[in-house]
Amino acid sequence: MEKVTISPGNTKLKNIASFSLPAVDTCPGSTPDCRKYCNMKMDMLLKPTVRKSYEKNLKATSDTHFKYILTYLLEQQPGRVARFHVSGDFFSQRYINSVFYACRQNPGKVFFAFSKSLHLKQFNFKHKPQNLRLISSHNKGKHRAIVVKRPADTPEGYKLCEGHCGEHPEPGENLKLCSYCWTAETVRVAFWSAKHKSAAKAWQTKRERKSNNGR
Repeated sequence: MEKVTISPGNTKLKNIASFSLPAVDTCPGSTPDCRKYCNMKMDMLLKPTVRKSYEKNLKATSDTHFKYILTYLLEQQPGRVARFHVSGDFFSQRYINSVFYACRQNPGKVFFAFSKSLHLKQFNFKHKPQNLRLISSHNKGKHRAIVVKRPADTPEGYKLCEGHCGEHPEPGENLKLCSYCWTAETVRVAFWSAKHKSAAKAWQTKRERKSNNGR
C-alpha cells in the first residue's frame, strides 16, 4: 500500500491537518473555469514533492485497508480540527464511505471539506457523520462557498474569509481561530480569489514603489 500523507497544515490553516488528492483528476464536479484556473494544479506543477504525495494518497484509496490507515493517521493529529481536500474532491462512493468511516472513528475531532461533488447524483452523502461539515462550492444546499474577485463583491449574508484560521483552541490557550466554517449553523462563506488577490497585491506594490520614487 502506498504511504498515506496527512499535512500538518499550511500558511493559511496553520495547525489544521489535511488530507488531499491530485487536483482536477479527482474533481468530477469541477467546472471549466475550475480546471483552467485551479491554484492547486499550478502548485502541483511547481512542487513535485507535493504532486507525488497527492498521487500516492490517491493510489492508497484503492487499498482495502485505506479507511483504517486514514482513521489512525487522523487520530494521531494533535489538533481537534482537520480538513479534507486542500486539493482534490470526493471522486468515488468507496472513497466517500472511507472518509465517513474515519470521521466516525474520531468522534472527538471536527472535520470539514469544501466540495463540488455534493450535488452529483452518482454519490450518496446521506449518511454523513455529525462531526463532518460539508460545504458546497457549487453554491447549492445549506452550506455554501463562493469565490469573489474583491471583498466588495461579497453578497449580503456571506462571510468573507480573511484567511486567519490561526491556532487550535487547546485548553489554556487563547481562541485565535475563526471556526466559522465548522461551527456556524448555516455556512455562507466567500473567498477572495487568490488570482485577484495576487493582482491586487502586485498593484499595491507597484503603487508604493512609484510613490517612493517620487519622493
